Amino acid sequence: MFTVDRYGLPAAEPDTRAVSEAVSSLFACHPHKARLAGARAYDGVLPGTGPGPAAWASLAVRLDAVDSDDPEERADLSAAARLVEAERFRAEELRTAHTDPLGPLAETDVDVYLDLPAARRDEALAAHLRALPGYLDGTAGQLDDRLPAGLRLRAAERARGSAAYLEGELRAAPGAEAAARALRRYAATVSDAKPIAALLGPERLAGLLRAQEGIESPVEELLAEARDEVDRCADELDRRSRALGGTVAELLSAQALRGPVLDTTEAIVRRLRDFWRDADLVTVDPTGLPEIRRMRQLDGTAAVEIVISGPLEEVRRPHVLYVPDPDLASGGPSARVWRQYLNEPMLEVIAVHETFAGHYLHARTSESSRSIVRTCFRSSGFTEGWAHYAEELAVEHGLADGRPLVELAQLRTALVSASRLLIFLSVHSRRWKFQEAAEHLVRVCGWAPQEATREALIVPTDLDSAMYCLGKLVIRRWRAEAGGELKTFHDRVLRAGFAPLATVGEYWSARSAEATTGVAK
Repeated sequence: MFTVDRYGLPAAEPDTRAVSEAVSSLFACHPHKARLAGARAYDGVLPGTGPGPAAWASLAVRLDAVDSDDPEERADLSAAARLVEAERFRAEELRTAHTDPLGPLAETDVDVYLDLPAARRDEALAAHLRALPGYLDGTAGQLDDRLPAGLRLRAAERARGSAAYLEGELRAAPGAEAAARALRRYAATVSDAKPIAALLGPERLAGLLRAQEGIESPVEELLAEARDEVDRCADELDRRSRALGGTVAELLSAQALRGPVLDTTEAIVRRLRDFWRDADLVTVDPTGLPEIRRMRQLDGTAAVEIVISGPLEEVRRPHVLYVPDPDLASGGPSARVWRQYLNEPMLEVIAVHETFAGHYLHARTSESSRSIVRTCFRSSGFTEGWAHYAEELAVEHGLADGRPLVELAQLRTALVSASRLLIFLSVHSRRWKFQEAAEHLVRVCGWAPQEATREALIVPTDLDSAMYCLGKLVIRRWRAEAGGELKTFHDRVLRAGFAPLATVGEYWSARSAEATTGVAK
């Protein structure tokens, strides 16, 4: 439990001092997370030298030693301990300070300033842009000359995309030109590094899942669950697409939007809000809706994205759903790719994930919490697992009734998510080579070979992409164990915030992490 002082920083109550120290340490290591949370004291601040592995380990021990009878405080202590342990693991076991070229690029995000009042915005933006060249050049000089292949690819692309954004939409901002040049230098340094596989191996893979989310299930069991989910989705998808008389890609791409992307999305979101209100499976504010805006940076990395306003903001702004608005009518390859995602059935499933009953509803439910650590730090296992679970739950309770292509779109997203989990586990446990992962995407998911090869390199470097399916499988198990009314269960888990899976499991069930993070057989 926390209060917030006038600088937007957490102020500890006596029995939660260790949690406040964890929050402060995490914000200092990742100032962009503080800014996203609304802590304005971190505007223009870039990372310095953070705690080393020994300091993180010491803090984790102190967090584990604190006892509390209050369930909210216990959840805060649990979440903080796991976040701290994840930092220690990355620093000590994975050496990410030297091998993660993508991490520093999170600190180049300046969109967080654009909705501030004009004077405050201009000052903070200019200060941040002025600091970026020195930060990026210094960080680039510390990177290894051998980098994980997928991270190397993602980081170079993101750096160039961010440079183009500064050179385009933000070109008039003081310091934008120099920051863009620094981003292009960073991209060149990353691209010049020799790509390596950087596989974890079975033991470190299990250690990463334990540190990040509190997952205690053996990797073999997780692999079996992933294979079963892939087989289930692939079989069902094949059966339903055959009945409809075409391939999945053909059937979905033919469902062109009947109006502008933003207008269509707004209509879908309103319809989804009413669907969940009437289904009564989770508490829904009948008046609440996110703002819907055109995506500022159209780089193809996300079809639709929700940005949650910071819990520490002095005046809480609305949550914003950003939607791309590409030229879908052209015949070029870019338009063909976008039409795979921006067709009506797929857009509806994406909107479930991002708004009702996914991320937007999750954020609205967590607003009642006084916890900083469970609302300002978002662990992907429960955050993405819940939103992916909501897609399945919607179809299960009638969203696709009379609309078979909506169910087809949901099964397609489920198959891709399950395949990413299977690839992540199989490659890192050395059961698959990258080529086998690519062949799976071609054979099972129907991807083009070039697209599949790229994805096979990227997925093993992106734990978040694997957690969509793994989180969903864990939530399924909780639901089976919970019994009783679904609405009660759903409301309870959402009130846990964005905590690691094990913390959420402890919160709703009051049982040990080991009993709540295994995946159902």
